[in-house]
Amino acid sequence: MGGKYEVRYYSNTDLAQQLNNGIETMYTNNWFEFIWVRLTKKVIYYRVFVEE
Repeated sequence: MGGKYEVRYYSNTDLAQQLNNGIETMYTNNWFEFIWVRLTKKVIYYRVFVEE
């Protein structure tokens, strides 16, 4: 479960929609935060960078 995660998802905030069509990108090392975003947001794309 270790590694770095990149998640792109739709955001419902007005400011985000004005700036970049409502799409936000999050980078995290925390697996729980990664799963929380996948379960609660409309995910477009996610990528896992595995540390060896």
